[in-house]
Amino acid sequence: VAVGGIGVFVVCSPSTSATMSMGQDVTLATSLVVREDSLTLFGFESAQSRDLFEVIQAVNGFGPKLTFTLLSYLSADALRTAIATEDVAKMPRTP
Repeated sequence: VAVGGIGVFVVCSPSTSATMSMGQDVTLATSLVVREDSLTLFGFESAQSRDLFEVIQAVNGFGPKLTFTLLSYLSADALRTAIATEDVAKMPRTP
């Protein structure tokens, strides 16, 4: 993604990437994860998905990669419903 003439690598889900085309303007809700050895920018198609990502990845045992994978295979609404109803069967379906 080019931002103000600077190229930035943004990790996006396959479904989010599929909606983009080269040269097209795009708006992404992003979350920057800062680690000792890396800076990773995650991109989401909605602020709702980004906000859920930030909440879940803060839970013990759920890092940013696992949380991003969950949100790549389940919509924010589906994941929120699975958590609220304690439907753990949906979780193992994600890689």
